Amino acid sequence: MVRTVNLVNGDFSVHIDRTTGAVLEIVDPLAGTPLNWISSPANAPWQPLGSRWGLGFADLGPHLLNRFHWNSPHIDSSKAYKFKNRGDYQLNFASRGPTSLAIYTPFNDHYTNTTDALQSRTHAHVWAHGGSTAWVKLNQMGGHGRNLGLVLTKGSLQGYSIESRDEIVHSNTRGVFLLHPSVPALDPGESTTVEWTLFWHHDWNDFFSQCARRSNQFIHFDIPRHTLVANESAMIRMRGSLAAINSTTTVNGHPVQQITDGFGFVHEAGEYGTKTLRISTGSGVDLRESLIFLNTVPRYDDLIKSRIDFIVDKQQVTDSQDFLCGAYIVYDNQAEAPPFYETHQDRNAGRERVGMGVLIGRWLKKNPDPRIKQSFSAYYSFVCTKLQNEDGFVHDGPGDNERNRKRLYNWSWVLQLHLVAAAIGIPALFGKSPLQRFLTTLENFYSEGGASLYAIGLPVLEGLHTLEAVGDTAMLERAVRLFSGHGQNILDRGTDYPPFEVNFEQSIVAPAAIFLLELYRFTGEAKWLKGARLQVEVLLRFAGKQPDHRVHDVAIRHWDGYWFGKDRVWGDTFPHYWSTLNAIALHHYGKATEDASLEKQADGIIRANLALFTPEGRDPYANDQDWALAHLLQIEEDNLSGGYGLGKHGWTLSEEQRILYQRSFWVSLFFYINTLAVVKITVLLQYYRIMALSNMHNVYIGMIVLVSLWGLGQGIFACVACIPLAGFWDPRTNARCIPNAHIAWYISALFNILSDIIILLLPIPALRRLNLPGSQKAFLLGIFSLGFFTVAISALRIKWLALLPDPTWSNLDPTLWSLGELTCAITCASLATLRPLMTRFNSWFKSRREKYAQREVEMTPVKGSANQTASATSSVPMTLNGDHPGILYSDPENGFGHHRKWETDSSSPASPVKTFVDPSARQVPA
Repeated sequence: MVRTVNLVNGDFSVHIDRTTGAVLEIVDPLAGTPLNWISSPANAPWQPLGSRWGLGFADLGPHLLNRFHWNSPHIDSSKAYKFKNRGDYQLNFASRGPTSLAIYTPFNDHYTNTTDALQSRTHAHVWAHGGSTAWVKLNQMGGHGRNLGLVLTKGSLQGYSIESRDEIVHSNTRGVFLLHPSVPALDPGESTTVEWTLFWHHDWNDFFSQCARRSNQFIHFDIPRHTLVANESAMIRMRGSLAAINSTTTVNGHPVQQITDGFGFVHEAGEYGTKTLRISTGSGVDLRESLIFLNTVPRYDDLIKSRIDFIVDKQQVTDSQDFLCGAYIVYDNQAEAPPFYETHQDRNAGRERVGMGVLIGRWLKKNPDPRIKQSFSAYYSFVCTKLQNEDGFVHDGPGDNERNRKRLYNWSWVLQLHLVAAAIGIPALFGKSPLQRFLTTLENFYSEGGASLYAIGLPVLEGLHTLEAVGDTAMLERAVRLFSGHGQNILDRGTDYPPFEVNFEQSIVAPAAIFLLELYRFTGEAKWLKGARLQVEVLLRFAGKQPDHRVHDVAIRHWDGYWFGKDRVWGDTFPHYWSTLNAIALHHYGKATEDASLEKQADGIIRANLALFTPEGRDPYANDQDWALAHLLQIEEDNLSGGYGLGKHGWTLSEEQRILYQRSFWVSLFFYINTLAVVKITVLLQYYRIMALSNMHNVYIGMIVLVSLWGLGQGIFACVACIPLAGFWDPRTNARCIPNAHIAWYISALFNILSDIIILLLPIPALRRLNLPGSQKAFLLGIFSLGFFTVAISALRIKWLALLPDPTWSNLDPTLWSLGELTCAITCASLATLRPLMTRFNSWFKSRREKYAQREVEMTPVKGSANQTASATSSVPMTLNGDHPGILYSDPENGFGHHRKWETDSSSPASPVKTFVDPSARQVPA
């Protein structure tokens, strides 16, 4: 029996080993259920006795290993370690690597069983790579009572490591933690101190507030995005004591800027890869340095395309004589070859590797490509013939015909594969279509006991929407019953999670949350959302808030590097692709609760996992990471068009979604018609105002009237296309609709094209006679180029005006072209007014400081209510309409054809002004 010293006060109850000085228990005396926050012989008997809290070691050289131990036990919420060089030569731990000095901190992070974990175990969120800003937040797994926090108050940490992991304890313990101080080179007699303090807290906000209050070297980092896409930037906000951050602080040598609530620094994405930002305050012995880690990745689509090209080119078996022909297999990027020597099931051509096929199928839904589709077809044939029986049973690997070796997780991924195959139009294989194979697999999954599995990736929402869209009422009702029974099982168990491949883990809780949320989104039944809230609360405790792109909001995983990695190393795996299950859950939870902040958090988790790939689509050991990209596309597709279905096949949408799409389409059509009319009228009014030849005046007025009447008629036609109007989007409405209405859209398109051409040609007679400087000619050329581009888009859209059989799928391209048409048209109408602003930008970029001399031409007023004038650079009679005498001037920098009120005073330029008055000019009648 271990003899202990028991120390208790109002905040802490601490038990210390009387012999070694190691701490055996740290307990909150106010907790309803006592919980030891650290590992001890009582709650972790498998751990070595020499790794208890407070003990440690230092590598003092090749022939000496000295272990420090705690030999003066006393209760104190702070603990200091003083390292002094008592030798005769300099001591430099850094030369022996970051792990040469360590302090054992065995946090109680173990998955013994669900009941014990939720009552007596903790999640350890460790930030030990941050230098002067280092901390640990322990979350009680069940969310009961206060949590324990640790913040560094003196010295610096440079990382942490894990010990005591093996196949005996399997994946159910995170191991023993060691914190590694960063100690400077110590000359004989010199010393340095590392100190931290412990405290109780509640949530993350309370934790960071107390860290700032208890440590004058702590900096709280508010970072909007830890992973940036190319060309993005992020404002990093920093708060802390003036000793930690002030106006002298630099980030990688660049000064910070003072902002309202602290200090800030704008980080540019820069080149691809991890960026280390070193925040330095002070100098010499007072220097404090904190570190954060951000990442830059390519655009999503660029990265996914690179990854898919790599899979197709490098990871697919193409030898028709090979049993694995068509399969996507593991690839060793260090050896530049598939690891055919691997025999472990976690590296076979089945299981998680199905994620490569799902990724490619989802990509093809938005980016059709014959070469990629051919590759997918070969893979799909491989799965249907080598991984799955005709009755729907999914084997654990290709050619494995032993039905007793059953891994139900595999069914979910094959179900997803069948759905994406159906969505991209893969034909029937051996007489069974992908959708028929989906139904067979679903029935087999539940006949094999699937209702008890917290399945990763079971396509509940996607599957139900697909069945609803194809109109298979009987099978839809059957699927709803199967899924509802499965969901009820999850509801009934609550947080009493059954053990699977690990006793308790994030990828047990996340599927429970996702399953209930997807059921809620399809059925609208409140009980599913209520049950999901509980699951999400448990799930989010797995994720930390470290200022590092690999860890921030990323759920704890600590065994996958051994089972799935090339080097088979136990320990923390950040990020692991199954952490994107949290992103899926938060995405659905955000949709269900209409909380947009959850969508942003989900995107951050997805971005974190992009660190798994190089821009070329590689990974040191390309095994199963592609689920991260597949989940990215899954969320993207669900977000597309607000969930109304634009870009999706109509048969994959529910009736409600199709109705919402059609209603949105009518609204966009109405505004499209009116926007085109308003833009054309705007351009014609500008002609009338500033460039009207006397013989063109009535032409402009006539075109304005014609366009106005046409726009009004089109708007009325859209409003009476169906009576009642709801019949346009809701087929359930008993409405009378205009037959062959699409013919009217052809006529409208032709009118738009002809009117655009006429409007573009109207000012040419006047403009071609102007003797304009080169800059103005280029400006006019730009306007007319945009105008003709708008006409070209209008012509291109005609081919999509026919009634298409799958409008939600086929209307994506014409929608984008219509937006382009409107954008170009509005830009054309606005260029004249934007000219001064464009000139200012041009001057700023060229650093031209001189002021431009305005060149004016004095105009001679003509009697009447309107004044006719001519420019000094033209012999063409011009009309200037308005109530005041004015001037028409030509300025090569600021534009031409504007008028303003004439003022005569002593400030008029004394220099002579060249004046020309056309004697043939006629007064314009009032």
